[in-house]
Amino acid sequence: MKQYLPLIVSLGLLLPNVANAGSKKLEHRAWLGGEFKLAKRGSEPFSPTRVGAFPRDLKQRAGIFVSAAHAETPLATAGIVAGDLILALDDKPVTSLKALQRAVEFRAPGDTVRLSVFRDGDIEERTATLGIESYERWRTLSVGLMLTSKIDLVPNPEFSAVALGFNRHNDRIDLRSPEVEFFRRHRKGSRGERGIAGRESWQAWCVLFSLGGHKQIVSQEPYAPEK
Repeated sequence: MKQYLPLIVSLGLLLPNVANAGSKKLEHRAWLGGEFKLAKRGSEPFSPTRVGAFPRDLKQRAGIFVSAAHAETPLATAGIVAGDLILALDDKPVTSLKALQRAVEFRAPGDTVRLSVFRDGDIEERTATLGIESYERWRTLSVGLMLTSKIDLVPNPEFSAVALGFNRHNDRIDLRSPEVEFFRRHRKGSRGERGIAGRESWQAWCVLFSLGGHKQIVSQEPYAPEK
């Protein structure tokens, strides 16, 4: 149970020189592409992160619904299209969005994975060669007064109080999506041109101190072996 009061106040940085605790580092990880939602038995309909139905003839309790498979992504190259339901990766069931993400990132760019896909009442096997995603990672240290009135009465990885709190966002983005293309066309030359910031971040604060970690995607490309 959560209660939300109308007051949320954040008073900037009192010491700007400690806002960036480290320089940005360019790192790489495996990339599948696409946009997904969770399909689960008993799921509520029309949720931003879930679909409201699951095939009755499947024994598995959940799967990953493909809401978009953009051109030139490893997902689309493997023949997977929007409306497919991913049940397993390399024969291991994927029953949450986090499970799919971890399964992909456990591999290396260029690895080949087998995807079990439910389509039109049949289960098909598709093979995808994972691409490479480059992103910048950095941490921030802030000193200032952060006030929030969000109260979480149930143990939860996201909670906050007036002087103590923690929250995490783990939303991935596909640079080939129409939303990102729209952003790039209309924000040319802006601060966001270097990379697109998804909501991959965490922040913890205690009284006047706040520590955070952030990731910003720079590029997503199909795997091309070096010659």
